[in-house]
Amino acid sequence: MANADKDADVVEAKVDEILLPGKGATDNGEVAPESAPAPIKKVFPRAIARVLDDLLAIPNSNIRIGLDPIIGFLFPAVGDAITATLGTTILVEGARRQLPKTVLIRMAGNIVINAAMGSIPVIGDLFSIWFKSNAQNNALLERHTGNLDQPKVRPNLWLLLAFLLGVFGIIALVVFGLIALGRWLF
Repeated sequence: MANADKDADVVEAKVDEILLPGKGATDNGEVAPESAPAPIKKVFPRAIARVLDDLLAIPNSNIRIGLDPIIGFLFPAVGDAITATLGTTILVEGARRQLPKTVLIRMAGNIVINAAMGSIPVIGDLFSIWFKSNAQNNALLERHTGNLDQPKVRPNLWLLLAFLLGVFGIIALVVFGLIALGRWLF
């Protein structure tokens, strides 16, 4: 059993070494004690935020875009629901780390604002490029991890499901509102 734990530590160190070059296992395969990088659970939210908000740089500008506005542009409303669901993984990680309730509410608000605005074709995608809700949520997650001054919240699956249903409901309302507006105007 001790060998299995040691093997798992070595594998995790190798994966971390790939994700965070320059840190990780020592030359003999042992995990470096204090310099060991963050486990995948700590790197994953950062990777999600980067892929959804900052993946590509627009040449000759300081603007970076991710898959969030691209998927939202290619698949209006549905794409925004997909990227909101992916962005919710950062919120789930915040709940798993027992961040303060106020921080989790702010993170949820960022997701809802981005999903609601993103469901408006073109304008919402431009908003997503500017707002970067996933990068904001990752910054909140990293800033408040280890903050012991505020009351913590325990993860609740039903609350998460209710939140996701709310996000999808808001997106549906915006889409149906746009359809009704289009029919009324034309």
